[in-house]
Amino acid sequence: MSMSILVVDNHPVMLKFMTDLLRKEGHHVMTARDGLAALDILKGFTPGVLFVDLIMPHVNGERLCRIIRKNPRLKDAFVVILSAIAADEEIDFLRFGANACIAKAPFDQMRQHVLAVLKQAGAGPTPSGGSRTLGTETMQPRQITRELLTVKRHFEIVLESMKEGVLEITPDARIVYANRMALSIIGRPEELLVASSLVDLFGDTERTRMEKLVHGEEEDRDAFGKPLEFVMDGKPVSVKLIPLENSARGSIVILEDLTERKRMEAQLIRAEKMEAIGTLAGGIAHDFNNILTAIFGNLSLAQADVSPGSPVAERLEEVERASWKAKDLSRQLLPFSRGGTPIKKRVSVPSLLQHVPLDWDGDRKWQTRLFLSDDLWDVEVDPFQIQQAITHLVTNAFEAMPEGGTVRINAANFFARTENGAHMRKGTYVKISVADDGVGIPDANLARVFDPYFTTKKTGKGLGLAMVYTIMERHQGGVTLESRPNRGTVFHLYLPAVGELNNGDGGKPEIQSRQGIRVLLMDDEELIRGIAAQMIQHLGYSVELAREGGEALTLYEKASEEGRPFHVVILDLTVPAGMGGKEAMEKLLHMDPEARVIVSSGYSNDPIMSDYASWGFKGLLEKPYQMSDLEKELERVRQQ
Repeated sequence: MSMSILVVDNHPVMLKFMTDLLRKEGHHVMTARDGLAALDILKGFTPGVLFVDLIMPHVNGERLCRIIRKNPRLKDAFVVILSAIAADEEIDFLRFGANACIAKAPFDQMRQHVLAVLKQAGAGPTPSGGSRTLGTETMQPRQITRELLTVKRHFEIVLESMKEGVLEITPDARIVYANRMALSIIGRPEELLVASSLVDLFGDTERTRMEKLVHGEEEDRDAFGKPLEFVMDGKPVSVKLIPLENSARGSIVILEDLTERKRMEAQLIRAEKMEAIGTLAGGIAHDFNNILTAIFGNLSLAQADVSPGSPVAERLEEVERASWKAKDLSRQLLPFSRGGTPIKKRVSVPSLLQHVPLDWDGDRKWQTRLFLSDDLWDVEVDPFQIQQAITHLVTNAFEAMPEGGTVRINAANFFARTENGAHMRKGTYVKISVADDGVGIPDANLARVFDPYFTTKKTGKGLGLAMVYTIMERHQGGVTLESRPNRGTVFHLYLPAVGELNNGDGGKPEIQSRQGIRVLLMDDEELIRGIAAQMIQHLGYSVELAREGGEALTLYEKASEEGRPFHVVILDLTVPAGMGGKEAMEKLLHMDPEARVIVSSGYSNDPIMSDYASWGFKGLLEKPYQMSDLEKELERVRQQ
């Protein structure tokens, strides 16, 4: 019975012997000088039997067998390994899909074995084809061959365990070898990658660059041996081309996936941008809040001097509303300020969401629905900052649905068992999700949405999501997103949880008489000292003023010696031209460990503002503050 046969061997004498023998037996024979040529032939030729040399350049016999067995057209082909090393090692030809193995020997002996396996192949498929290599009984093992095979196996193990992808390509850029990491980086199985062109792995622009590189055009000669960045299927990769000594053999290509490195570089760039923004924002917020403190102070005093319901009182209320908006604007800068430490409080999530605007300009086309778990843990957060972050996400969700729609806010307990993509620590969180059914975010923009100044809006500034990211990072929480074009977007905020909230307020402290209560106020701004002093006096306290910490310490010590001590001290934290509140506090506690001191500042870029009690302070006044804020904190601290 005539059969179609392909013989693959890099030795021309062996090819002639096999061709003459098989054709004499009446078979149709085609030949290939290596595995790469065989793969080209197999694209249009389906043999019933293949004789494959084991050791060949480019694609060796073992790899060729694996590729053949993954081709549906060739799954029933009878594959015979022709081996020149059969006596030097036990060849497990069944492992890589061959049916039989013949040792290369004198032609008379080989002729018998070839005809025997052809008879076996003609009898139809067999489970194993036999596991014994034919023709080894008359051959003697060769020590040098064994040593070379040991070295070969050693290098194969090294290549397969490398963290970089390794390819071997021919002079015309066809891939003849790929290690495990290369297959992973490229994302294709061996049977599809081997024999394909390296150039075809890249898009149009990158393809032109790669063609110039592999063909060694003059302008690219200096690029040999140096890592160059390319984009492969949307993924950044490093490509290093190393020509083999014999240029006719091709080159070695080293691949490295740069995705993680690029992500880290982007985080570093983002951090540097935030640092620059923070320096500017912190200075603006500090100066702005000092001005607002004077405005709020004078406004409080003016409101106390007019009759409720009068035209002047109504105008002052309008001024107050505008001033509150200015205060909120100032506080929006705080997350960007250098340090930007949140002023944390323990709150329940429902109370947190009460102050988030859940409609958009009263338009009924848009609505918001809340889905809150009944057993929500409390969270330890800066309420204003978190409300600011959620408000921005809700606003973005409305804008993503220009024809209207529903924004869904979900809150549930969450336990992070390991660090995840949001870079959160292991622990308990409350997960707040803001979801819309809008236009979604293109895949190309997903990695950039939290970058400062990145925006796709015509009127956007590109700081909103950067602010959300910064707030969550400062809270030791996290933020992630999921988005599909035209299917919507979901942002997930992870807030550190602290367990059940103790709602007992312990009763309201009784307000004691303020007559004879002395307050020492230190602030470097004359405008602040003046208006704060008027508010303190209006509240019924007596007050003395100091410009910086050294002067405050002198006044405190003198008052104690004279038997008329200060009951409460207010220290400004930041004093550019003198002793600030931190240093003054350390010296004051050394002087009087029982001192009741309130820290005050126009921005929260110092850890003292978020954990003032650890530094010995009894209270906190965030600038700008109204007279009611000042009254509440003075009463609370003096009764401790």
